[in-house]
Amino acid sequence: MPNVLFVHDHVFRRGNDGGVYSSGCFPSSVWSRFLAVFSSLTVLARCAADPLTHEEQGLFPLSSADKVAFVFSQSASNLTSLLGLHNAARVTVREQVARHDAVIARLSSELGLLAIREAVEQGKPWAVELVDCPWDSYWNYGGMKAKLYAPLMAARVRRVMRRSTHALYVTKEFLQRRYPCSGEATTAACSNVEIPPLDAEVLTKREGVAGGAPERLVLGQIGSLKGRFKGIQTVMEALAIVRAEFPSVEYHILGGGEKEPWIEEARRWGVEDLCHFDGVLPSGPAVYQWLDSVDVYVHPSFKEGLPRALIEAMSRGCPAVASTVAGIPELLPEDSMIRPGDAKGLARKIQDLGRDRERRVSEARRNFHIAGGYTSDKLSLERTKFWKEFGSAVESNVAQRGPRGG
Repeated sequence: MPNVLFVHDHVFRRGNDGGVYSSGCFPSSVWSRFLAVFSSLTVLARCAADPLTHEEQGLFPLSSADKVAFVFSQSASNLTSLLGLHNAARVTVREQVARHDAVIARLSSELGLLAIREAVEQGKPWAVELVDCPWDSYWNYGGMKAKLYAPLMAARVRRVMRRSTHALYVTKEFLQRRYPCSGEATTAACSNVEIPPLDAEVLTKREGVAGGAPERLVLGQIGSLKGRFKGIQTVMEALAIVRAEFPSVEYHILGGGEKEPWIEEARRWGVEDLCHFDGVLPSGPAVYQWLDSVDVYVHPSFKEGLPRALIEAMSRGCPAVASTVAGIPELLPEDSMIRPGDAKGLARKIQDLGRDRERRVSEARRNFHIAGGYTSDKLSLERTKFWKEFGSAVESNVAQRGPRGG
């Protein structure tokens, strides 16, 4: 079986036990989808300078796994790298591509694009996982430089997707429309969410909670506190409106990062007392229990692919309000969405849900059943089929040129 290089800009963390940990995107279970086809996997990404403390280590999922190696590169996302003036990342990518039989690039990412370029030059097969929209990522970043770079990055990804022979999209339609492959490419539509088969007991409990009159209206959101992509600022602005009708409203945020800037943001809107930063929880049961305490899940993001956190919330029967970006319209109806940054619209929809018990119950049922289409057992069948087809192409290439031949 051939070996493969997986490339993404994700920033991993080292633990004091020598293990490699992830912020949630890459628990060790993720690698099994590739190891079912390939003999070994090397993950080429970035690593934070500061290791996790012993206490933090218990909150981050372990990414280290048998037959998985990690190689960390300097960032390829800074301006100097993009201009070709800093070669450390390029050298690392070139060396790693040469040592492997194939490349899997998760886009959008600068390291991923570098790896694809090297794979083409070295005649190695490559496949793409497209998990977000680069235009949205850069245009909504906030700065003028990012907005200027948005069309260039989108064009680079669009060009790569047209040349790709194997592409896995996390959406059913959105990313496919913006970044199409050729008609001859092998493609799959498969979210990278990992949720277990749904338990009907969860919906029964949710119906009982949603059908009652809440003593306090609890809003919840899962997302990193780094940057402003997740629209936390939009929720805080909306809270200033919502509290007039629901004085006991609470907003709980689950995610890592510095909370002090957000406390200042909340103070700006006069809602500091309503905002609760719940830190990080281990993935799985602890997160599901947290979601079960939420009355309305909010996800007013400025960039996405198909948000895993929203699907997880839906799998717990949470009524939800989210933005219209990327693949979210594939999950929610129009009356459950707002334009990115529309705080007044978000406030109205939260208030509507707070008043209407029947709607909370009906949305809980709808979201629960939609999430049932994204359980791990169903998605793994489609993923495995796709990666086996790519694996066959890799084996054919290896047979023609010899393992890791150049």
